[in-house]
Amino acid sequence: MKSRFESFWRWWTAWNRKAISDVVLIVISCVCVFFLSAELDIFEQFHSFSESHEAWELDEIFMVLTNLAVASGLFYFKMYRRMRAEMRERLQAEQSLQELAMNDALTGLANRRHFNERLQEAVSETSRSNLSFAVLMIDLDRFKPVNDLYGHAVGDRLLQAIAERVGELIRAHDCFARLGGDEFALLARIHDQKQDDPARLATRILKALEAPFEIDDITCRIGASIGIAVSHGDETGDKLLNNADLALYSAKDAGRGAYRFFEVDMNQKIVERAKLELHLRQAIQLDEIRPYFQPFINFSTGRHEGYEILARWTHEIEGEIEPSVFIPIAEDTGLIGDLTLHMLRQACLEAADWPDKGIYLSLNVSPVQLRDPELSDKFMRVLNEVGFTPSRLEVEVTENSLIQDIDAARDVLRKLKDCGMRIALDDFGTGYSSLHHLQELPFDKLKIDKSFVLSMSDTEDSRKIVDAMISLGRSLGLETTAEGVETEEVARQLRELGCTVGQGFLFGRPTAELDTPDIDLLMRDKLAELQQAIRTYAPHIEAEEAKASKRKVSSRNS
Repeated sequence: MKSRFESFWRWWTAWNRKAISDVVLIVISCVCVFFLSAELDIFEQFHSFSESHEAWELDEIFMVLTNLAVASGLFYFKMYRRMRAEMRERLQAEQSLQELAMNDALTGLANRRHFNERLQEAVSETSRSNLSFAVLMIDLDRFKPVNDLYGHAVGDRLLQAIAERVGELIRAHDCFARLGGDEFALLARIHDQKQDDPARLATRILKALEAPFEIDDITCRIGASIGIAVSHGDETGDKLLNNADLALYSAKDAGRGAYRFFEVDMNQKIVERAKLELHLRQAIQLDEIRPYFQPFINFSTGRHEGYEILARWTHEIEGEIEPSVFIPIAEDTGLIGDLTLHMLRQACLEAADWPDKGIYLSLNVSPVQLRDPELSDKFMRVLNEVGFTPSRLEVEVTENSLIQDIDAARDVLRKLKDCGMRIALDDFGTGYSSLHHLQELPFDKLKIDKSFVLSMSDTEDSRKIVDAMISLGRSLGLETTAEGVETEEVARQLRELGCTVGQGFLFGRPTAELDTPDIDLLMRDKLAELQQAIRTYAPHIEAEEAKASKRKVSSRNS
């Protein structure tokens, strides 16, 4: 803002200097003519000459010339005013074009070109002095879902509100710019290491962007990640921008809502991430990511009642890649939707051949997908395509995914519920859900986080917590599933507490080879039921046979 005012003032001063010089020249010329006429008595000589040549009517001619001079003066003055107005309009148009070329039309902030020029100026000043500066790359979190869900008009107003809110935190001599989309940059001078600490500034910006924005009665909750690169006097502007970008990627990998300073080894990490992102896109297209299945065991019957779908990726070069590595990348790059639908389709096709059609599948959905109003339609298209009954699909959501946009999540979950699918709250006890959420949202099941289940045998507090969760689920009419069941003792305690379902290594590890093993398991279950029935009714059958034999003996004797 300050630079624009300075450039305008320089133009205005230069333009007025030219106009003033013209006026001064005219005044000096008039004064010179006046004194020359007075010195030579030109007017008196003309009067004497006109009297001696009265027949020439010189006074009338002089009057006409005087009128013409006055009229010409007025005409030229009017033309001068018009030309000056046109010049002003032209200069204002040039100034407007200059502003459009150097500033973002939507937010009024500096654009990429303007920011690069200010950055080059800062680099030059730093090389000549001991002053330093920092480049902060700011990327908004969760802006795209807001833009997709509520439209570009709300997205544009949100960007304007963000520019205004962050603009209040920066100083006049700093440069705040919108580089494009939801990416911003800040050039902050460092005059005092304590007062101008980039970390303090980044913390203030993050805190400001965490607060909700009210746009047309719509509450928008976003956030930001910030990468910081500090100039040490030997970097170019492009190098500093690249370093800040690398730090920004590191901040996003750390879980978003954070800032990171550039470190030398970040470049290699970003290269590896970019390579992994490319492999991930190819893996989804080539069906390299396969569904694995981990069983749910009903504590009452001891039978398998369902399986959780887990994504597993075996790369031909990198080998096994953990879900904790590629799932966040899929969420960041927008591939999570395609990946989820791919897992669902493959798992349903696998389950179509299972003998027991009552076994259900459980699928995790990402927090990003809970803001997709068409999620239920996408799931139904896949289920109809493969002929899988919606009632056999259970959708798992985590507690933390609900708080990002509870209204949107409520609508999505109700649509899924209306389609016949069941809803489970995953990792219960580790997030931020409230009893109000349990009552308001259409849950069918609570999944107790394994961190509580694993420590049940070691601490009485964990056992009490699990007992409270099971009791809470029972009072709300919800089933409960305990994750992380690894020992017979824990399974016994959960059964005694009234837990409905168990899941863990005790009952089976995730596996893709379900065809033969699961048929065997199902047959063993059926065989076990038959054997139990035989053990139950065999004494009665034997007693009836004994009675029948006695009756036959009695009839023969009689």
